[in-house]
Amino acid sequence: MKKESSIHNIGTKRNIALIFLLLILLLFIIWFAPESFSMGTGDFRPYWSASYLLVHGQDFSDLSLMDQIERALTGWDKPFTMMAWFAPTGMVVLLPFTFLPFEKAAFFWLLTNIMVLSATAFLLWSDVKRKIWIPLLAVFAFPMTLLSLYVGQINTLVLFGLAVFISLKKPEHQYFRGIGLALTTIKPHLVILTLPLIILDCIYKKQWKILIGFFGSLLVCSVILFALYPSWPIGFWNLVSSGMSTIRETPTISGLIAYTTGQEWGKWLWIPGLLTVMFLWWKRKDNLFPIEMINISLIIGLLISPIGWSYDQIMLLIPIVLLLGKNMKREFTQKKSLIVMAFLSMVYSVGIFMRVLSPNEVCFFWIPLIIGVLTLIDYKNHFGMSK
Repeated sequence: MKKESSIHNIGTKRNIALIFLLLILLLFIIWFAPESFSMGTGDFRPYWSASYLLVHGQDFSDLSLMDQIERALTGWDKPFTMMAWFAPTGMVVLLPFTFLPFEKAAFFWLLTNIMVLSATAFLLWSDVKRKIWIPLLAVFAFPMTLLSLYVGQINTLVLFGLAVFISLKKPEHQYFRGIGLALTTIKPHLVILTLPLIILDCIYKKQWKILIGFFGSLLVCSVILFALYPSWPIGFWNLVSSGMSTIRETPTISGLIAYTTGQEWGKWLWIPGLLTVMFLWWKRKDNLFPIEMINISLIIGLLISPIGWSYDQIMLLIPIVLLLGKNMKREFTQKKSLIVMAFLSMVYSVGIFMRVLSPNEVCFFWIPLIIGVLTLIDYKNHFGMSK
């Protein structure tokens, strides 16, 4: 017992020392970050500008205010204004970054994204615990990861939040699972089917601590938002209305319909899709494997989402890393293992090649389909039925 206690104390001291060193390193990096940093500034620009307006009690959905901030503080000189297409919960997360000049904030955000993605790889690999380079390579070689880092996306926090929910399985971690789930609300269209199913499943299984962590986190965010800008719900509604009123050629069924026919009705497919998966959940709720439910709903959700670009396919890293973990633990037959590795290699190599060519976003529609096929190969029965 004394030996175990001594080892635990040594481990704790090492963790504290590591955290302390990381904090010093972060402060050093922030202070000496280059003033003319450009990588990771693309989408981070409207995120930072909207958060800056929020902290100063102004309307983040106002086009003229966003244009003024972007041109005055972020060096934006293009003939259009970028709007921040994310939920106000993301603005709360980004509030500390608004106290830094934009260039330093963008540099720090890139480092934050790298750490978040690394943590995501560790979390999703927690059941394997060896050859950690495999999930790290899978995460950072994925073309949508590289694109997300390059443009400064915030979808990384949605991925991380869902990874936290999936990976923390001990009873004492239930509140943290709920907090992780709250991060998925930053870009709710990425979990448009998954989040409602998880909440329903938690209610049915009476996992109240998860729900307290989830709704409690949203309540704290709401209090902060009301304190900073009481009219934030109106601003958010204006953003949603504006986003849904335009036709976008995206790598979704909606985008495919818009590209081929010019029609916009495909953006409402998520509603019957959600009703369908909720019905299937109700019929099979006692026999569901939660991770299968999450993986399949993620893939279908990416296909029927009303909005979303190719970098949002970063959410596919969850089924991808979990497939690699099963392969590592020898849960696949040799034939199935070869099929999985061959198709994943194709997705990565062709995806990177296409990103270099930068075709129309609709051209990336095939990637969720391939990952969906691999997921169904893994599951003998559809949507969580027993194997």
